Amino acid sequence: IAEIQKGPVQRQYFFSQLNSPDWLQGLASAGFFKNPPPPEDMGDFVRLHVWPESQYLVRMASVPEARASVLRIALEIPDTENGRVYDDIVDIALALPAGHAAKLLPKLLRGVQLPIKLGLQYKIGDAIRHLAAGGQSGAAITLARAALEPVPDPRLESTTEPDWFFPEPRGAFETWYYARIIGQALPALVDAAGLEAIQLFADLLDDAVRLSQRSPHRETDGEDYLYIRVPGIEHQPDDTGVAPVLIGAVRDAAERLLRAEPAELTPVLVILDSKPWVTFRRLKLHLCRIFPEAGLSVGEELIGDRDILNRTSLKHEATLLLEEHFARFSHDAQERILANIDAGPPVENIRGWFELSGKPFSDEHAQWLADNWRRDWLAVLRGQLPEAHQQKLDDLITRLGRPDTLDEPVATSGVIAPQSPITEEVLDAMSAVQILDFLHTWQPGATTFEPTAHGLGERVTRRVSKDPGAFLEHAERFKRLDPTYLRSFARGLSAALKAERTFNWRPALELARWVVQQPREIPGRTGGFGVADPDWGWTRTTIIDLLTDGFNPKLPGRIPLDFRETVWSILRPLTNDPYPSARDEAATTLAADELSINSTRGRAMHAVLDYAKWVRRSYDLVQKPDQQRPTTFDDMPEVRDVLEAHLDVHREPTLAIRSIYGIHLNLLAVLDPDWVNGNLSVIFPGDDKPRYMAAWDAFVLHNGPNPGLLSNLAPYYRRAMAAPGESGDRRPVNSCDRLAEHLMIYYWLGAIGFETADGLMAAFYSNATSEMRSHATWFIGTSVPRWTDAPVEVLDRLRTLFEERLLAAMNSDSPGQHSEELKHFGHWFASRKFEEQWSVDTLLSVLQISKKAEPAMEVVRVLAELCQGYPAQCVESLRLMAEGDQDGWLIPTVEKDAQHLLKAALDSGNPQAVIQAARLAQALIAKGFNSFRDVLDKRNN
Repeated sequence: IAEIQKGPVQRQYFFSQLNSPDWLQGLASAGFFKNPPPPEDMGDFVRLHVWPESQYLVRMASVPEARASVLRIALEIPDTENGRVYDDIVDIALALPAGHAAKLLPKLLRGVQLPIKLGLQYKIGDAIRHLAAGGQSGAAITLARAALEPVPDPRLESTTEPDWFFPEPRGAFETWYYARIIGQALPALVDAAGLEAIQLFADLLDDAVRLSQRSPHRETDGEDYLYIRVPGIEHQPDDTGVAPVLIGAVRDAAERLLRAEPAELTPVLVILDSKPWVTFRRLKLHLCRIFPEAGLSVGEELIGDRDILNRTSLKHEATLLLEEHFARFSHDAQERILANIDAGPPVENIRGWFELSGKPFSDEHAQWLADNWRRDWLAVLRGQLPEAHQQKLDDLITRLGRPDTLDEPVATSGVIAPQSPITEEVLDAMSAVQILDFLHTWQPGATTFEPTAHGLGERVTRRVSKDPGAFLEHAERFKRLDPTYLRSFARGLSAALKAERTFNWRPALELARWVVQQPREIPGRTGGFGVADPDWGWTRTTIIDLLTDGFNPKLPGRIPLDFRETVWSILRPLTNDPYPSARDEAATTLAADELSINSTRGRAMHAVLDYAKWVRRSYDLVQKPDQQRPTTFDDMPEVRDVLEAHLDVHREPTLAIRSIYGIHLNLLAVLDPDWVNGNLSVIFPGDDKPRYMAAWDAFVLHNGPNPGLLSNLAPYYRRAMAAPGESGDRRPVNSCDRLAEHLMIYYWLGAIGFETADGLMAAFYSNATSEMRSHATWFIGTSVPRWTDAPVEVLDRLRTLFEERLLAAMNSDSPGQHSEELKHFGHWFASRKFEEQWSVDTLLSVLQISKKAEPAMEVVRVLAELCQGYPAQCVESLRLMAEGDQDGWLIPTVEKDAQHLLKAALDSGNPQAVIQAARLAQALIAKGFNSFRDVLDKRNN
């Protein structure tokens, strides 16, 4: 004991090596389990120290004769803020029988309450499942409630506008782990606790819904608006919020119980009835549909409520129930439902529609709205209707057109959307002329909290997309409208085009030409997102998008080449749009290529290249085979003029536009290779570093290697390698990474090599940063597995490359500096594309330097597969990987494969492998991985 107490190193060593339960009582009497290490404040973070004593208790909890002592000692461990201690306590609980584990419940509840939790988020679900499966359902329910209890959104404490704030309740764990805990625990909880588990999840959902209301103090009719985030109860909810996850939990728990015990439907529905929110009514409708044998009569009663048919949030589940089971309802229930449909929507709902639209109430229009409503609900029952109602449906469809589909769930992004003064249903019923009349007379609001031009414009877009021809007949009338509506009109045409609806391009292009002739700025005008367009800029960008869609050869409604002159008269002025200016560029955090696709002039220049492709394809279609000749800028001088004009630094000040030449360099080489070769020195100017970097970075980021251009581009590749990384581009995939990829592809294609005159490979490995060299190895390793039939000569070239890199590391004064590069050989090894002996030997050489191989799980899996043939090398590789695993995550994640590998080595008959495997198993057991005892026990037996 005196030796152990000398310091943390001695204590750590002793407890990590201790595997006998005989020491438990003596160590406890000496007070070794009374002082868990507290968190250590490190300034910017808190360090939670491992407690060797509790890790020893975890190992001993698996020893049957020691369990009573372990439980007694664990119960006496003082409370601490160190979450690692509670990670060990939950491991102890998992190793103990459920009856003993339940006694640790107060400790587990304390761990759940800690603000910093590490392994607990992975283990608490297993603990709940262990308790429930072991007959301790009460403890399991208590632990689940504590782990899953929603708490208020902490942002509520600082918000000053609760009426416009959407709170998001939180859990004790991050939402992804929260959902994972439910997934782990729910089946065992339901099997063990039955209705009590349903009550638990219903209570939790009730709390979450209450905490997600904007104004909980207001009287509500139970509407919780969760149908927006969970459009269909039967759908898998997202795991981005506690309430959606709990909806799925209540559904899954109820379905699991009712599949085993259908007679429990009534008490399940009683639980759901006790909650005031609409979501619980949706769950009832869902369960009655899924379990009709027990729930049909309840379903009849629910669906007979007139409110069901008139409530948007209930429409989806009600529709599915009617579609599947209306024919099985009693005659009285069917008559009641049909009578509700015949009655139409309540008058107050119709008046509400008129108030939103800004129109005076009209009996005629009200009748029309009610008939549309009746048509849609009767259409749900198509094929199940009595003859008289089937005739009503047919008459309504003849008069009003195709019914809307009601079983499609309502979906939205969850953000505050611009408001429209008129519903989509009303707008769909209006003619194009009526809509244009409304657009000319209605006065939009000026804030996002009232109906705006933007909100109405979004509805107009959808309406135009359904029937573009009707609006194009009156295209001239759009000239007298707000720019917001012209943008909406153009977006609608694009949507129609993508939906493969054809239309007459002439009025659309004439209107677009008129728009680009208007001054971009509108003096004295204000606006913004959600309200109205601040000027003509957004409309201009939308017109560019429309033209780009119109150039698409895959769409049947693409622009005919006959309109080439008109199209260019629209596009040409847009290439001189003032946005972006040099000032805009200086103020943004976007990279040059990113700004090019997020600015009007940039989008126009991209569209110029789409225009060129459109012209070329159109020429190719009309030329006869014997007249076939390359289409170049000689056939479209207007494109050449614009491209050359914007290469003039005096006319084009921005790097964003210069980047476009790099983005489309491969395309430009196809359109006119002579023009590209003649302008490379202008595109990549030697004396203008910012423009060179803008074009070069864009080229390597947006283009694959081009062997046809390599000879001309070699000087620019060499320049890039002279100072790699000088762009400072730090995107997830940056130009330095892509430069490495280009060179590796050229290499495996045989276009460059270490001995070729271009010197590119030598320059790369002489000048590249360690990150670039590491990325190169990773890129090859992740590319090779996708090759279905890799040529032998390519694999041989890659093998030679890695041997060069491994030799360079071995000959280095600091071989460890190459570890990041070498560790990605794991991808090469795991691909199984290379010869086995070479792969195994090379991996071992890599691990002797790096102690790491990525991806570690795949590497160990393949080592286990190859161990029979190469037992000594595979065991040594695993030992080195375990030695290099400083965080302690490797062995838990590869445990099964590691056990398989060691068993194979022990059975191999190779004396060296047997000794190495036994030593490694013993070392892993000493570190607390007790499952490796089985490896040695089976060997000894």
